[in-house]
Amino acid sequence: MNLPDCIPGYREAVEAEARTREAAFIRVPEFVAGIRVDPLTVRHTALLSQLGAEIEPNAETLELYLWVVSPAGTSRVAHQLRCAWAFFRHGVDAVAESLEAWVSEQFADAPGQSDGSVFRVDNTSWVSRQCDLLASEYGWEIDTVLELPLRVTFQLEREIRRRHDGKAVFFNPSDKVRARWLEKENKNARN
Repeated sequence: MNLPDCIPGYREAVEAEARTREAAFIRVPEFVAGIRVDPLTVRHTALLSQLGAEIEPNAETLELYLWVVSPAGTSRVAHQLRCAWAFFRHGVDAVAESLEAWVSEQFADAPGQSDGSVFRVDNTSWVSRQCDLLASEYGWEIDTVLELPLRVTFQLEREIRRRHDGKAVFFNPSDKVRARWLEKENKNARN
């Protein structure tokens, strides 16, 4: 028996990851609490940062965040009505949770962050680093990189790293399923 069959839910988590990664390249429709959204792009991320739009459980902030990621050409009034309906139907807290889950999925393949033990002042923005990496590696224009879904940019970043560093170590969201199982097995072995 192999590892995916020993760990309950692990095979399903790995298969779900594969489907989500592939879907990033075909632009399937995405929804947050029934509201149509575009995939989160590098440009969206920069704009949301400039607007200071954090995911907070209040209607005004959620509506702004969802407006930024709504399909181009969506009427603001129509968008506000869709949000009002979602808030009424699901509740503001549930819409915030749905948005948080969607954003987490967008960042699932993001490279790991420092543990914060080393203070570093950046001399460029995260957006400029993404643009530089992908534009220099593939010869793309900056606007092309800015419009890429984050789920695509992070996968490409992994492939670039794998190509340039054969010893690179990567983590997957499904690793959490395996880690919980190992923790439980270790605890049971000690008892």
